Amino acid sequence: RERFRHRSADIARCWAKYGLMLLSSSKERLMSDENEDELERQCSSDPDILQLGELWFTSLELSNYEDDITEKFILIYEDARKVFLHAQAWLNKAKQYYTLDGHASDCVQIIQDMSQLYKYLAFFEEDEERQSRMHKRRIDHLESVLKELNPQYYLLVCRQLWYELGETYSDILDIKLQKLQATDERPTPHALRKVNHLAEQSIANFNKFLDSLKDASTGNMPVRLSEDLVRPTLIAYFRVGRLYSKIITPDKAAQLQHVQETYEAYKFIVDYCKTDKEARNQVAVEVVVCEDMVKLLPLKLERLQRELQEE
Repeated sequence: RERFRHRSADIARCWAKYGLMLLSSSKERLMSDENEDELERQCSSDPDILQLGELWFTSLELSNYEDDITEKFILIYEDARKVFLHAQAWLNKAKQYYTLDGHASDCVQIIQDMSQLYKYLAFFEEDEERQSRMHKRRIDHLESVLKELNPQYYLLVCRQLWYELGETYSDILDIKLQKLQATDERPTPHALRKVNHLAEQSIANFNKFLDSLKDASTGNMPVRLSEDLVRPTLIAYFRVGRLYSKIITPDKAAQLQHVQETYEAYKFIVDYCKTDKEARNQVAVEVVVCEDMVKLLPLKLERLQRELQEE
């Protein structure tokens, strides 16, 4: 019976991975410029004929299971939600076996898959408030498991969770800012506090990721990062720099501090790419932005310093 529970959980995880891959591939297909003509052609002939490919068993009767989930690309929210609900049920089943107490690494992976399900579902959702709530569910899942993990023993896993939390808070922030920019009404104090809270939470999680990479004795970043950490680290610095610039405050001293933090984050990327030429290829777009900002931000810092002195 124990073996049966174990393998049933594994099968449920496989089905969930299929649902995730279906949503991911559908998103990529819709976002890809290269597939626009093909997508339009197929949609015009039959919007349901978006096949992932023919998958079948020759000797097993699986039609009941196959009917649970489509093999076709997803185009609209209603179809995405059906895939989401099935994948969510499979992950919940897998969690019954892969508990945090007995299978911490597997449990965390399942929680991360749950987060990704909400992320892809939010892509197909048009309502901004509902998108935000889906991302909030991601945060709830990730934070609930993170608080149970000791970074001393699960450092790599905690890094992944900090990074994803940083991205998720930033995703909600972008939604809120887009909503504020779309209206001519003056933002309410509550709306501004919400924007700042999201930015600060995103920064805090990215900084936890970055701090975990620093030398414990010196507090400095390694001169050379391992290849698998170069892009995540530089992107984290880029996101932190951007996030500080999104915080809204009338306090000139706070503004000065935020601009300084933005400058230092962008400057780290520029300096690192000067010593590691391969790194530049991994963040080619971002480093150009950083180089421009590193030239412009000192002027803004000088202006803010003058204004502070004149007060």
